[in-house]
Amino acid sequence: MAVEKMKLLTVSGKLDRLDELIDRCCLDGRIQVEQAGEHISGSLGYMPLSEADPYADRLSAVREVAHDLGQELHYRDTVRGSRDDAQVDNDLLSALSKQVKDLQDRKNALNAEIRQAEDALRDLSHFVGMDLPLKELYDSRFVRFRFGRMPRENAQKLALLKDDPYLLFFPCQTEGEDVWGVYFVPVNKVDEVDRLFASLYFQRLRLPQTYETPERAAEDCREKIRQGGEERQRLDDELRRLWDEKGDTCDEMYSRLLYRSAVHEVRSRVVVRRDSFVLIGWVPVREEKAVRAALADLPVQAELTNPSGKRGDAPPTKLKNGALVRPYEEFVEMYGIPDYHDIDPTLFLSVIYTLLFGIMFADLGQGLCVAALGLFLWLKSRSRMGGILLRCGLSSAVFGTLFGSVFGNEHLLDGFYTDVLHIDKPIEIMRDITFILVAAIGIGVFLLVVAMLLGVASSVKRGHIGEALFSENGVAGIFTYLSLVLLILRFMGGETFAAVPAGPVTAVLLVCLAVLYFKQILIGLVERRPDWKPDSIGDYLLANLFELIEYVLSYFSNTVSFLRVGAFVLVHAGMMLVVYSMAPAAGAGRIAVLVLGNVLIMGIEGVLTYIQVLRLGFYEMFSRFYQGDGKPFSAFSLARLAQRAGAARRSDKA
Repeated sequence: MAVEKMKLLTVSGKLDRLDELIDRCCLDGRIQVEQAGEHISGSLGYMPLSEADPYADRLSAVREVAHDLGQELHYRDTVRGSRDDAQVDNDLLSALSKQVKDLQDRKNALNAEIRQAEDALRDLSHFVGMDLPLKELYDSRFVRFRFGRMPRENAQKLALLKDDPYLLFFPCQTEGEDVWGVYFVPVNKVDEVDRLFASLYFQRLRLPQTYETPERAAEDCREKIRQGGEERQRLDDELRRLWDEKGDTCDEMYSRLLYRSAVHEVRSRVVVRRDSFVLIGWVPVREEKAVRAALADLPVQAELTNPSGKRGDAPPTKLKNGALVRPYEEFVEMYGIPDYHDIDPTLFLSVIYTLLFGIMFADLGQGLCVAALGLFLWLKSRSRMGGILLRCGLSSAVFGTLFGSVFGNEHLLDGFYTDVLHIDKPIEIMRDITFILVAAIGIGVFLLVVAMLLGVASSVKRGHIGEALFSENGVAGIFTYLSLVLLILRFMGGETFAAVPAGPVTAVLLVCLAVLYFKQILIGLVERRPDWKPDSIGDYLLANLFELIEYVLSYFSNTVSFLRVGAFVLVHAGMMLVVYSMAPAAGAGRIAVLVLGNVLIMGIEGVLTYIQVLRLGFYEMFSRFYQGDGKPFSAFSLARLAQRAGAARRSDKA
C-alpha cells in the first residue's frame, strides 16, 4: 500500500547532444518528461523548443496505406540509427498509395455491382414462377403492370373483385404473412386501380430492367455474383501480394518515423537558450541507478533531487503494489489516482473487496466457477478484471465452505463437518439469520472505524492537523461514532453489554459533539487559517446544528448500509431454494433446471455483488479519507506507443 517515491531530474547541456540524451533515457518508460517551461522562469531567457513535426505527415500516410490494405504495422527497434530521407519516403508512399487506391477503387466498384446483383436477385426470387418474358410487358402500349407485395388477408379480399374485367392480380409467392405478386391494368384505369391497391397496403417493388423471364434474370444475377466474387478474390490476392512485396519496407519506414516523431515529441517539452537546453522530468527512485548509468558518459550536467514537498508541485503518482494486490488498482483508478503525498488505498480496498464479495457470494461451487472464469481471463489477456475475479471466486469458495453451500445446496457439506471434522457446521444460514445480520453490522462498524483512521492518517500526511483532530472523519468523529455504538449496544444488547459505563461514554459523546459543532473554528485556529472567524454567529450556530445532525445521520446510514452484506447471504440461499423447489424430483429435467438456475443466479447475483461491494467501498469508506486528485505517472515509452497504436488498429478492424 504505497506510492512509489520520485525524484526530479534536471539535465542541461549543448543542444546538439539533445537527441542522444532522448534516445538513451527518455523513450523506454523510465522518465516522465515535464514541460520544462513550467519549472523554469522565463526571466532566465529560456524558451520552449518550438519545431513543427516533420514526420507526422509521412507517419500518417504509412498508417493509412496499411489501414487500406487491412494490415498491421510492426515496430522494429533496430531502426534508431537508420538514415531518414523524406523524398524517398514520399516517392514510395505516393506510388504505393496510388496502387492501393486503384485496387481499392476497383474493388469498391465491384462490391457495388455485387450488391446491386444481390438486391436484384432478392427481388426477382419472389417471381421466378412467372414464365413470362418481362420484355413483352415493357413493350406493351395498352397495359401497365405493378410488382409488389401485400398482406395475405388483403390479397384474399381481391376475390370479391374477381368479376372486375380491368383488374388482374396473379400471386407468385406466399412468404409469412405477405403475398408477392403482380397485377395488370389497362392504361386508362391505372390511377383508379393503383388507389385501390394502395388501400389494400400493396407495396410496389420495381424490378431491374431486363427483358428475360424473372427466373432467367435471376440466373443472370447469380452468374454476375459468382463472377464478381472471383474478381474480388483476385483483387484481394493482388492487395496481399502488394503487401508481401512492400510490407517490410513499410514496417521499417513506420518504425523509423515513429521513433523520430517520438524524439520530436520529447524535444517539444524542453527549453533552450541559444545553443543550450534544459530537460526536466520525474524518475522513480528504483530507476535512479539505470538513469545515472545512461547519463554517465554523456557531456551533460544532470541533477536528481527530492520533491519540494509542496502540494502544488507534487510529483506524479505511480502505484507500487505486490502481485496479489495489483489487479485492484483498476478500482482505485476508477475513483481517481491518489496524490503523491496521500495514502494508496489499494491494499485496503483489495482486502475489503475480496472478503465482502466472498461473504455476499458465499458458495463453494459457484465461487470456483467464478475463479475459473477469472483464471481464464488472466491467462488469455492478463486482464486485471480476471485477476480480481480469481481472487473473489476463491474467497466465495472459502465462505461457501464455511456456510456449507455448494451450488445452492445448503446441506451438501453437513456430513463433511460432522463425520470428517467432528464439529457442527459453523453457520446454518436459515437458522442463524439474526447472527448474520448482526455480524454484517459489526463488520460495518469495524470498517468505518478503519476508514476514519485512514482519514486521520491522510490528513496528517497532507499537513491538515486540525482536520485530523476535529473533523467528522478525524479523532473527534471516531470517538463520537464509537460512543454512539456503545450506547446503542448498552441499550439494545441486554445483559451482554450492561457493563458499558453509560455516564463516561455519554460525557465523551457530548464533548465530541461539541467539538464537531465548533470544528471550523477549532480547525482554523490549529491550522492558522485566516478565515477561521464566522461572518455571522447566528448563521454559524444554525448551520452547524444542521451539519451536526447530518454527521450523526451519516454515521447511522453508513452503518446500516452494511446490512446488505448479510442480506445478500440470505438472498442467495433464498433464490437457490426456489431453484431447488422448481426442479423435478429426478432425471434429466432436474439436472437441466439446476444447471440453468445456477447459471442464471451466478450471472445476476455476481453482477449485483460486484456493484454493491464497490458501492460500499466508494461511498461508505473511501469518502471518509480518499480524495483521488493525483496525477498519474505517464512516462514516454516507444514500445507502449507502438503497442497502443497496434491495439487501436485491431479494435478498428474488429
